[in-house]
Amino acid sequence: VDDYVDDYVDDYVDDDFSNGVDDYVDDIVDVEPPSGNNAIVNVNVLTDDFPEETSWKLFDSTGDIVKEIEEFTYTDAKTWYTSTTQVYISEEYRFEISDGYGDGICCNHGDGEYEVRVGGALVGSGSVFGESESFTFVVPDSNTVSRSSNNPPSLCEDSSNEILIDATVGEETCDWLAENFGYYSFLCQFLDIAVACPVTCNACDKVRMQK
Repeated sequence: VDDYVDDYVDDYVDDDFSNGVDDYVDDIVDVEPPSGNNAIVNVNVLTDDFPEETSWKLFDSTGDIVKEIEEFTYTDAKTWYTSTTQVYISEEYRFEISDGYGDGICCNHGDGEYEVRVGGALVGSGSVFGESESFTFVVPDSNTVSRSSNNPPSLCEDSSNEILIDATVGEETCDWLAENFGYYSFLCQFLDIAVACPVTCNACDKVRMQK
């Protein structure tokens, strides 16, 4: 058990991840649960040695900026930062990430990376680029994570035990988390939740379950 926890921390959770969690929690407090026509987008960025150089924008199909992080917003190196916003289902969006110095976020000055998730599902990621890079994606009709059967249950499966969601909801199962993933996907950023619910959190490749 200690081995897979150590591997998870080394591969996915930065030593300074606690700072990123604080930023994540600060960011999501103003985000309402998604309505029937909305889904939640999470932008996760692991900064390199020069975090102040990183910026990004999320555009809708008309070119308007839905969400952005400007240069000098990120201040801590080698730290996960997460931002959350609502988008419309079935609409197309474009994500663009930039580096002020023009050398990306990997790998000459730290091993930074980024990922964009819609309802917990990965729609784009990267690390090595120059001045900027971008991609487009269409928000799927459902913001509920579909469970994959690619991983043998003996190697990766959600626990049947209840997990603490928050002070209001209390304890619930991984099945409950999957059904409400659009709003509670941020819980998967915490190691104990990812270990308990690796299928729901799409963390089977990060958390190697051992009997």
